[in-house]
Amino acid sequence: MPAWSFHIKLASEVSAVLNLDEQEKNLFILSNLIPDIKSGFLIPMDKPVWSKYSHYYIYKDELSLPDLEKYKNIYWDKNDIISTGVYCHILLDYYLNNLLKEDYFIYNEDNIITGMKTLNGIFYGDRPSCIKFKHKNFNLIAQWLGVENKFSFPKQNIDIKTDDGIYTITPRDIELTEQWIFEHYKNPKSEFPQNELITEKGIDKFFKDSKEFVLNHIKFYKLFYLIKRGIVNS
Repeated sequence: MPAWSFHIKLASEVSAVLNLDEQEKNLFILSNLIPDIKSGFLIPMDKPVWSKYSHYYIYKDELSLPDLEKYKNIYWDKNDIISTGVYCHILLDYYLNNLLKEDYFIYNEDNIITGMKTLNGIFYGDRPSCIKFKHKNFNLIAQWLGVENKFSFPKQNIDIKTDDGIYTITPRDIELTEQWIFEHYKNPKSEFPQNELITEKGIDKFFKDSKEFVLNHIKFYKLFYLIKRGIVNS
């Protein structure tokens, strides 16, 4: 999954296209982070939610992808900002994971990851090693994106439906999310970081293409909000 700054940047850009007001934008950005909040990887949790359920994954091979059709058909309320924000999160995860699968990871004849293509060659390793290598490089870029780091999200219980039932994001979870963002993104890097996977031009293309991918999938929600704002006629 991409770092939270990736999700915040994309959510901010999508909210501008949707013409959300400040209150709606705040809730939309929070919703774009929800699948990771209970993971236990970023914020300590007594009862973490397995990513299979929080991200609606299909486990088919070494690189899982969210089941976009299932989420769209079962869990997405096209008139609801929270379920749309969650959808945007898993769409970005899908886009990045599929990009890695198609353009970066190297597989053997048994479809097992054996390495990654880099800017200057190949990094050899098994899946855990390659995932760690990917995180190391993308986390450098995450510190450069310069996203907003001071949020005051609405403090409310948010129930999220999954194949495993419902889990709840609590006001305390939301406070910890605000604190995590503030601490980790308060000192953005001024220059594009040296890394082994992607150039600055490449990351610009990534955001352009991923935004188009997300907007194409939430076009019904986009239309709903543009009608609501009186920008297009119903």
